[in-house]
Amino acid sequence: MPHLKYLLSALMLISSLQVFCFYSDFSECSLNATGIEGTFTVGDTSSDYLSLMAAIDDLSANGVCGPVVLNLRSGTYEEKPVVPAINGVSSINTITIQSEVQDSSDVVFESINTNSENYVFQLKEASFVILQHLTLRTLSTGSNMIVLSLKDRVSNCAFRHLEISSQSTGGNDSKALISSLRSVTSDIHIEHCHFVEGGFQIQMECVTNGTGDCETILIENNIFSGNSGTSIFTENFNGLTIRDNEFSGTKGKVIHVSDATSGIVVERNKIEVDGFSPQAIELQDVRMSEMDPAIVKNNFVRSTADGIFLRRSHFCRVVHNNVYTTGSSAALVAGGSTQEDNQFINNVVHAGTDGGRCFNFYGNADLAEITLEQNCYYNEDRVIFLVSNVEYTLEEWQEDFDKDLSSFMANPKFASELDLHIDNNLLLNGLGTSLCQCRYRWGTP
Repeated sequence: MPHLKYLLSALMLISSLQVFCFYSDFSECSLNATGIEGTFTVGDTSSDYLSLMAAIDDLSANGVCGPVVLNLRSGTYEEKPVVPAINGVSSINTITIQSEVQDSSDVVFESINTNSENYVFQLKEASFVILQHLTLRTLSTGSNMIVLSLKDRVSNCAFRHLEISSQSTGGNDSKALISSLRSVTSDIHIEHCHFVEGGFQIQMECVTNGTGDCETILIENNIFSGNSGTSIFTENFNGLTIRDNEFSGTKGKVIHVSDATSGIVVERNKIEVDGFSPQAIELQDVRMSEMDPAIVKNNFVRSTADGIFLRRSHFCRVVHNNVYTTGSSAALVAGGSTQEDNQFINNVVHAGTDGGRCFNFYGNADLAEITLEQNCYYNEDRVIFLVSNVEYTLEEWQEDFDKDLSSFMANPKFASELDLHIDNNLLLNGLGTSLCQCRYRWGTP
């Protein structure tokens, strides 16, 4: 029956065309007929999932084929979520975990940490995960106080509008608010978060020792307060931007960047150091290049200790910063065993009255590798520079070392110790030289 054969073939073709048209949007879910996508509620008996881990287990078992949003109902969650690697995630197929009403105070994760589970929330080999509008805090008071743990290979994740806190009074590896310790982490955005207390507040140490696997970290528009250790500690990370953050009540270091070779920017941060930390901003063993220098610019630094410190670093540009120190330390420091092509240009510096200095150079490095120009310095006793424990006035420094020839000494008249904006009229008032009355018009009549 040849006609029946042709009829069956035609019907199969029509059926195929119908299927093609039905799935013509080419969505990944439709083509693969597997995976999860959509918006789901979490947290009570009327929700799609009773607990966050139930939702995560479902995603882990089935994968995703489109964006997934997990909206958490209001309340306090005592579970310890762990987000693993999940099949199907991408820059489009992200997993967002957030408060249903997008209020960080409305959803709280809190728990007591242990040696085996030293975290409140953990991402383990996860990627393309967004955490936002949540409160994360540890109730521990001992040595295990990590809040958000990034373990093994974590990449392409964003943390936004989080309240992260602990009761830590000591700064060490086991007490970080965000910890990526001896791991491989890349493409992480931390934005609009509030960090309260903690040993380290953000601690990110790459295990690969500068091989390029750890890169692209953005820390922007966050508020840090009351830390005991270092607020931001990074090691072996490239492509690091620390921008527009505020730090107050800081008793440890504020920003420490070490062992980087490309893409370092620290800009527009407002820093207040209240303790006896060694440095407010420190770049250590940062070995950049002439085409890709490290940039430290437009920061306000008020410190009871050293302001901006370059230790054994190469090709760093410290420009347009306002620094006010109140102790006996130095506002700007360069030293160690090596320095190469580092520049301090157009900074405004007010050194402390208790023996503080505007610039300190120490160690065995070559001072010829340091450029200082167009800076405004001020110290009431006029002893501005310290070189290998020998003190110099600005005039002596210019004559003996041929540096800062276009710099000058004047009280910048910061608005206050905490507000380092400058009244330009006050800065220039009285610094001009009187001229006799001009009787001739210069130029074309």
